[in-house]
Amino acid sequence: MKKFVFPLESVLVAKRLLEQEAKKNLAHAEERLAQEQQRQDALNKEKDHALNSWYELVQNGFRSQSLLQEVHHINALREQIELQHKATEQAWQARNLCQEQLREIFTEVKSLKTLRDQQHEAYLAEDAREQDKVMDEFVSSTSHRAVQMGSRA
Repeated sequence: MKKFVFPLESVLVAKRLLEQEAKKNLAHAEERLAQEQQRQDALNKEKDHALNSWYELVQNGFRSQSLLQEVHHINALREQIELQHKATEQAWQARNLCQEQLREIFTEVKSLKTLRDQQHEAYLAEDAREQDKVMDEFVSSTSHRAVQMGSRA
């Protein structure tokens, strides 16, 4: 019997390559997300520090120029935080998209592997049937010869 060949092997190989690429993309997206979250945390800490400075100015008596500078600084930080929040949200969405793509590819690879395994099982069962048939024909022809030789004697 000829060797087992899975007709979709090239598709399976291509899907495995896509899976590796999707894993790399996911790792990159997770790295970007971590960076964006770190930037957002740093801005929030800076804003908290600026607010504390503003409170100290208000409590300890203040010069209007210093207070005005702190207010402008806090407002600028709020704008930066809002922009950073949008960047972080985009990084989350990109990560989720990469995860979904990887899940889809993984499902396709698993389905192809299952199909390959089922076809290989069928191939082995057919091979066993053919071997049994050959053996039955051999036994049948051997016993037929023995009967013929026994009737000649």
